[in-house]
Amino acid sequence: MIESMDDITLTDEYWDCECEKDFIHLRLQESCPVCKAESEDQPDSRVQEVIKNGFVMFGEETVETKARRLTLAWMKDNLNVDEWFEDEWASLNDEFDLNVYIDDDGNKRATVFSVVEGETDLESSIEVL
Repeated sequence: MIESMDDITLTDEYWDCECEKDFIHLRLQESCPVCKAESEDQPDSRVQEVIKNGFVMFGEETVETKARRLTLAWMKDNLNVDEWFEDEWASLNDEFDLNVYIDDDGNKRATVFSVVEGETDLESSIEVL
């Protein structure tokens, strides 16, 4: 989820390690193999930095990380973080559709849905931001 604090917008889906570069990790990655920082002890990442820089993932890329990378690339090219879409749908490729929106509680969201036989599967989602 995205949280705004003054002029800083953070997401709990990612965290920052102590490294100078490649410091953004998925929250499900427990530690950074380079600097050894632990996810639970580190701050949430800034949304603008996640969109601009993406994230670093050590190990095998999964369907989820592929969807996240495609989403962040689309957002980098099509979204101004300060002017979030109220409800925008985009096709990322033949496998994924993206919904960027503001939910009923006013939270900024970006959710990817799998595409099955040409149809968006609303039951299968990945929260990106």
